[in-house]
Amino acid sequence: MTTRTMSVVPANTTGSGGALTDVTGVNYTASNGYSSKYHLYAAGLDWSKPVGLLVHLHGDGAFEYNNPTSSWMLGGANGMIAQAKARNMILLVPLTPDDAVNRFTWWAWYGKEENPRYARDLIAYILGRYKIDRKQIWLSGYSGGSQFITRYLLPHFGVDLGIVGGGFICFAGGQAPASTFVPYNPSFKAAWHCRWVVGALDDGTEPGDGFNAVAAANAGAAWYSGQGFATEVTQLTGLGHDLNGLYGPHTGAEIDSRPVPPTLAKVTGLRYNGQIVKEARMMIDGVLTRVYPELSIPTVGATTVTVASTAVTSVACPIPAGNVGDLMLMLVGYEGSIPTPPSGWTYLSGMSADNWGRVAAFTRIRTSSEVSAQVTFSQAKRHAVRIISITDGRSAIAETRTSGGAASSVGVIGITTPSPKNLVIAAVGWRSLASPTFTWPSPWSEIAKDTAAAATSSYFTSLGVATRAEGVPVTIPDFTVGASSATAGGYGTTSIAISPI
Repeated sequence: MTTRTMSVVPANTTGSGGALTDVTGVNYTASNGYSSKYHLYAAGLDWSKPVGLLVHLHGDGAFEYNNPTSSWMLGGANGMIAQAKARNMILLVPLTPDDAVNRFTWWAWYGKEENPRYARDLIAYILGRYKIDRKQIWLSGYSGGSQFITRYLLPHFGVDLGIVGGGFICFAGGQAPASTFVPYNPSFKAAWHCRWVVGALDDGTEPGDGFNAVAAANAGAAWYSGQGFATEVTQLTGLGHDLNGLYGPHTGAEIDSRPVPPTLAKVTGLRYNGQIVKEARMMIDGVLTRVYPELSIPTVGATTVTVASTAVTSVACPIPAGNVGDLMLMLVGYEGSIPTPPSGWTYLSGMSADNWGRVAAFTRIRTSSEVSAQVTFSQAKRHAVRIISITDGRSAIAETRTSGGAASSVGVIGITTPSPKNLVIAAVGWRSLASPTFTWPSPWSEIAKDTAAAATSSYFTSLGVATRAEGVPVTIPDFTVGASSATAGGYGTTSIAISPI
């Protein structure tokens, strides 16, 4: 049985704010500073159903952009505008920002990367303003626009376009890439179909035309086929470079011939018998397909805490609610040596400075319906234990940022070298006569703070959560604990970065 690989990602973009009408000549400036205009046709679509996107890139001179009502390409009953609307798709027709010598070409740009970046940014902008079905994103081009798609846009930025399904249809052109390219991932190749349509007489021998579109299409198809794409070339008998009135019907027929994949849904985590599954297989269009969960930032689930009311050498903390396979984080406020957790917990970090509040961190994967965790301490004190259930978390690393802070000081928290989509948790352990006073800097968000106060006690008091990685440690301003006495104590902090499944 054939096996193909495909990422499983959200089907629709979450864009909003775009006009649900037909608009022409709209100005747009890309991240590279280049500006131009675009036409967009979004009137009359059914937004209760999936809406696709068709992007057309004009030929040299931009005739179709400048004459959008002409039945030669965009206008009329069989034009691209009508074909897109009939398939519940937005049609986007940008004008190249390259107006060198008044040629208005997509491909004849000296840097060659600036036009692709403009097109990529514009497509991303439109995806951010409309709810677009990523399984239905198509590109079409004519002549120089076709050259631009196959030689520059896809080689430079194909993997950045957010495409899950669709393809391109290139009329009268579409050669192999002109230079190096970003390697295509298997999911992109599996979901993308490449089609060339060219007049059989368009071989460079027509009067006033030295461009051999037949050779360009064949060369482009051979190259993309070699990269693992599905390709097809259609030659239209008796026709040359001008395919008057045929662009729309061929585009519509090509889209119709590629059924939309029905089973591309967001998967944030896969588990089987309590174990994290990094890939799975399912049937898509009758083909056994290997799918991968999309990485999601881990989130804090249920949390429990036990604070000893008297001096003890052990504390039992209830296990919070959660699912088998979840990552659990135990944070312990203590004095003396690093405490001993139950069997199965992995030590991350701890502190051993005398006379200060300390924090230790431990993790484990939930494998059964545990009820509680008994933690043993080296000294009989009023210790505290907090256990947090983490959803979509896989593993954790910890950094002790401060050990033995003064009774009135500032605390430093953060992970020095986090990875993307990590959840960063900070914990403060304090020993004092009174509740601590401190604030968490942005983007930290407090979950809890244990405010009980007792002489010579050491409590885990608070933790902050950032849903983005911290690039460098940051400071908790105005951190004060205790009172000005010999037993005022102090604090310690630690930070834990939790990687996604």
